[in-house]
Amino acid sequence: MKEMLVICVLLCLINCRYNNKKLNGVILVIMTMIMSCNNKATDEMNLYYGYMELKNGIGVDITNFLYVNVLMGLANKLGMSFGVFNFATFLPAFLLLDKGLRKIINNPSLVYLLFCMTSIFLDTTLARQFISSVFIIYALHYLLGEEKNVKKYVIFIVIAMLFHFSTIVFLAYLLIELNISRRQMGIAVVGMSTAFLGVTLLNHKQIVGISQILSLIGSNKLNYGVSGGVQNGWMYTVVVWFLMFVTAFAIKNYSVNVMKDEDIVIVDRLMLMIGISLMFTSFSMMTLVYSRLLRPVSFIVFILITKWREYRKSFFKVNLIVLLLSITFLAGYYYVFNIAIFDYNATIRAVSDGIPFWDQDYSKLPWPSSYD
Repeated sequence: MKEMLVICVLLCLINCRYNNKKLNGVILVIMTMIMSCNNKATDEMNLYYGYMELKNGIGVDITNFLYVNVLMGLANKLGMSFGVFNFATFLPAFLLLDKGLRKIINNPSLVYLLFCMTSIFLDTTLARQFISSVFIIYALHYLLGEEKNVKKYVIFIVIAMLFHFSTIVFLAYLLIELNISRRQMGIAVVGMSTAFLGVTLLNHKQIVGISQILSLIGSNKLNYGVSGGVQNGWMYTVVVWFLMFVTAFAIKNYSVNVMKDEDIVIVDRLMLMIGISLMFTSFSMMTLVYSRLLRPVSFIVFILITKWREYRKSFFKVNLIVLLLSITFLAGYYYVFNIAIFDYNATIRAVSDGIPFWDQDYSKLPWPSSYD
């Protein structure tokens, strides 16, 4: 699969220049194959065993009616192997993602390039959340541009929730539809972030952030509530959000004088969405698992970088600043999610040891804990 990833990256680079629809289709299929064949990761194997339990008439310990009972149940009745089921669910997701991106940017190839270079392996291990993220990205255009429709945005967020309930937090983006000042919006975001933090305090004797701060003054260090035992893990998500916001702010401010009016509005609203996403970092203080909420937000930054690229020839002097900030964000995002928080080496092994999605013999795959 690593070879396929290299090919996909090269094709994305080529299509950034030519924006060929047929080549774009090839890229979508390759990304689907990569995600369908990374079937060695723990979460993916959990879904596989759930799929087999459903096939054998055993109760499934996965609480998601649409993905498990409906889609998996239908695939079982059609006689699909689990790998084919993956392909059959990921491909429509990528097609929807492509359609949604094209409503905001002219050529999504750079978005796919950045996705392949940062988090495609990670997203393959969390199928339900990736699919829910696709619905979020598609829904964005209902808060932007000519097709603005708040009701449709809410409908697509509800659909996303059917795959992963955590996406309910993206209803917070409706703040940009309120007739309030930027200052009032900032107060609302900080207020909700504080409220989420308060919920965390009420539900835990210790909070990850506080326990780590106490460790600096001599108290015992606590790994409690942190996915993978990452020390000071919540700080990573704050750093990633900060890099996202600074990059978005730079693109918005340095592009405002050269973009078309409709694109200026789009860039401004996307930047506000990233600002609102600050409240998502509060959840990571309860458990680092909630850092996943920032992954759909990363696509917003990818879109902004692509939007900036469409106008890059118009302002040479500031290109370097935006470029450096974009590279810093990409490096930080890659490091935090692939190395600091999640086990990137295990993900790579999952790709290397994975079997083709059309191969039905999953007995070839040992349980991931054998690498521990």
